[in-house]
Amino acid sequence: MQQQQQQQQKLVKKERRMFSSSDDSSMMKQVVATHSPDGREVDLEPILNVVEETLRLAIPANIDGVINFSCKCSGGADAHASTIAILNLLSSYTWEAKVVISLGAFAVNFGEFWLVAQLFATNPLAKSVALLKQLPNIIEHYKSLKPRFDAINNLINAMLVVTKCIIAFKNLPYQYLQDDTPPKSTALAHVPTAAYWYITATSEAWELSSLAHKVNVDILRKKTVLLLISDLEISHEEILVLTQIYKESRTYPQIQYEVVWVPVVDLMTWNDAHQHKLEQLQSMMTWHMLHHPTLLEPAVVKYIKQVWHFEKKPILVVLDPQGRVTSPNALHMVWIWQNVAYPFTSIKEEALWKEETWKLELLVDSIDRHILRWIAEEKYICLYGGDDLDWIRRFTKLARDITTTAGIQLEMVYVGKSGTKERIRKISATVSEEKLSHTWPDPTSVWYFWTRLESMLYSKIQHGKSFENDPIMKEVMTMMSFDGSDQGWALICRGSSEMTRAKADLALTSLTQYENWEGDAQEIGFVPALKAYLAKLHTPQHCNRLILPGISGGIPEVVVCSECGRTMEKFFMFRCCTD
Repeated sequence: MQQQQQQQQKLVKKERRMFSSSDDSSMMKQVVATHSPDGREVDLEPILNVVEETLRLAIPANIDGVINFSCKCSGGADAHASTIAILNLLSSYTWEAKVVISLGAFAVNFGEFWLVAQLFATNPLAKSVALLKQLPNIIEHYKSLKPRFDAINNLINAMLVVTKCIIAFKNLPYQYLQDDTPPKSTALAHVPTAAYWYITATSEAWELSSLAHKVNVDILRKKTVLLLISDLEISHEEILVLTQIYKESRTYPQIQYEVVWVPVVDLMTWNDAHQHKLEQLQSMMTWHMLHHPTLLEPAVVKYIKQVWHFEKKPILVVLDPQGRVTSPNALHMVWIWQNVAYPFTSIKEEALWKEETWKLELLVDSIDRHILRWIAEEKYICLYGGDDLDWIRRFTKLARDITTTAGIQLEMVYVGKSGTKERIRKISATVSEEKLSHTWPDPTSVWYFWTRLESMLYSKIQHGKSFENDPIMKEVMTMMSFDGSDQGWALICRGSSEMTRAKADLALTSLTQYENWEGDAQEIGFVPALKAYLAKLHTPQHCNRLILPGISGGIPEVVVCSECGRTMEKFFMFRCCTD
């Protein structure tokens, strides 16, 4: 036993001496520390023959139309750490055996990869194995993949040549070349170094062979990262507006953030239609993305749902340059202020709210440049909405007649209603045809207007604001209650400072009775006089509805009526719209 230990120590010292003569770096010393051979001899040539045959059959001669998979073997771990871990596992073997065993392990992975890839489309078992191993069926184009395959094949062939040379060199007759005499001692000193890089290469070759479409970490390094998490039902409007915001950010060197789309779906129901929808959404996105939902580990999906509270609505999780979560959902912040909200933290959000007051600029922002120009020109502006076309016709005609009588020019814009896209599109077309007022011909503008209002409400709720103590929140809730009703509504203002609003019946009544407040309009101004008269018409009887879609962040336990301040009854509404 003692003799065996002495022999082992002698072997270790000799091989460590050989290694240190080749490379004195701390990294290589760490590699040498893993080496503790027990003197066993392994017949490597039969193993190498099987490995070579496996790799020869696995390397495809023609990969046109082959389904490719993505597999996270190293999980993005540091290559050196992975190599050291493998060397620790193989510590009792000779350097030559380490090389062959690591190549054999690579051959198993690589061979299985291609076996499942080639049978995936025709063999149900292969398809099931692929799904269980989270290997996505992403069809790739040969032309774009060929350079990667060529690099993999060249690397594999080079490793086979080196392995054969190492084994052949080891098997040279001892009487001709002794281990401790040049040139054999010089050559042997390079074997441990070669083994280290060899194992590293097999790990990285497998990463190459997986053809994983991962975001280059260097692109994200030292930047704020926005994780856009959604299912496949993310709307085209959301993508279009985010694309515009993202492209605009590229023009500001001081704004350093990247967006990564993370699709979260139910893989148990995955089918060709879902694959088509995924590819369609990807074609619309100009940012980085996780190219298939199966790349997400189940534990990650669970974390996203339980910790970040992802359910149905998209969320935007913000990571700072150090990778720390600074906001579990900044989507509402992005909708309200776009790139001005960078770096999208709660502190920044609070600071932005301190600068805001309730005015038309906050409502329309950059949605309509014409409105911003009218505000600067101190023009009278009317925003109105709803889906009652008869009321729209009556209101727009009456508003034109009264403002003409008052001697003022009124610019009117129809802003539609949330949720009913197709109906609003038809009403907008009618309004334009009949020249009733200005419209937003792009449905995305209508969607964005109402989405920003929802975002303002949820932002205020997250910051603990309430109807009683926050004027902006009160006005936002009033606007949303208008939208939740079956009636039309109107908001009339002049410039930034003067503003009033009313629901359909009050809006018509106040304008019809213009003669009752005409004198006040001439004395204090049209908008202040209208606001005062609306206050006189107000009665305690009312019916307001506030519909809050399920946005991450939670529905408040108590919501008060924007008109009387009483606590509103709570209802849950589930809705599905396909228009």
